[in-house]
Amino acid sequence: ESISLALELAERWFVQHEYQQALAFLYEFRLYLEPRDEAFLLQNIYDLVKIADTSLAEQKKLPTLVSFYRFLTNLHVDHTPYYLRLAYWLIESGDLYEAELSLVGASGDILYQEEFEDLQKKEK
Repeated sequence: ESISLALELAERWFVQHEYQQALAFLYEFRLYLEPRDEAFLLQNIYDLVKIADTSLAEQKKLPTLVSFYRFLTNLHVDHTPYYLRLAYWLIESGDLYEAELSLVGASGDILYQEEFEDLQKKEK
């Protein structure tokens, strides 16, 4: 029940395009959950991140996307997809040096090795 309320509050922020505020709240809320509930919340967080990514990309807000993923890599430092998306948006922004640094954060995760290699190729 409390997860439902937290998600409802986060969705209200999302409607107002307050993505970082919503996600910061959900990540903090995560600290107080049992592991089974945490997995459920994380999946909802990942879904919300995809929504924000799509919305910002459609509006071609590259600096906002870079900032958004830098924020997310600080909130969830061991979630490789955030580093990969940060690298992607840095490449799109033309900041190849920073993209390379972001890819370092994703380099050791074998689950995402193919995406990592694709971004390395795109970077060159």
